[in-house]
Amino acid sequence: AAHKFVIVFCVSLELLQTEPTVLVFFSYLGTFSMVTPFGIGLGMVFSGDDLTVAVLQGLAGGTILYVVMFEVLQREKEKEVSGIFQLLGIVLGFSAMMVLELLAHHDHCHKGKDDISQNTTSIPGMN
Repeated sequence: AAHKFVIVFCVSLELLQTEPTVLVFFSYLGTFSMVTPFGIGLGMVFSGDDLTVAVLQGLAGGTILYVVMFEVLQREKEKEVSGIFQLLGIVLGFSAMMVLELLAHHDHCHKGKDDISQNTTSIPGMN
């Protein structure tokens, strides 16, 4: 939850650059602050239906891809850095994340009702 402070700070700076009125600024921040609890509630309601969970995860993944491709990378293209270096940075970043995903093993150990469920993520050689 601590990462939300950084996100709110960044969103606030972005909003302030557009010079909104005080009412608009706080209405945007209020809406932003209600999205996470709303998403948690939706997740709790639909957690039993596999199809709905798959659709919601697809929407979340698509949203992340949209933001990365059309917002973040677009800003980076406008900087005065050689295009080949930008491409190299993108490829290296995505490759690093893919390697982490391949190396990380996410195990769920579900025992009986009385046992505590253990969710562990381990990277070989890091234990």
